[in-house]
Amino acid sequence: MHRKNLLSLFWLLMPYLLWAQVTGKISGRVVDANSGQPLPCVNVQIVGTSRGASTDMNGEFYILNLQPGAYVLEFSMVGYQTVRL
Repeated sequence: MHRKNLLSLFWLLMPYLLWAQVTGKISGRVVDANSGQPLPCVNVQIVGTSRGASTDMNGEFYILNLQPGAYVLEFSMVGYQTVRL
């Protein structure tokens, strides 16, 4: 009887195990190239997607729940040249 209960529990949890995926995050800090001061409110976007973030008051940002891989980021802010990395 114990084995039957364990097997039933496995089948109930199977969809959740299959749904779990490996995800990652991109994080960083944006600073002025000349002064080294952090830049708040910089728009950071993953090129070719609608995913992105804005830097906080310390110039830090993070984008969560990404599939592992390589991404091109675009950084833009009024008064600065747009940069792609």
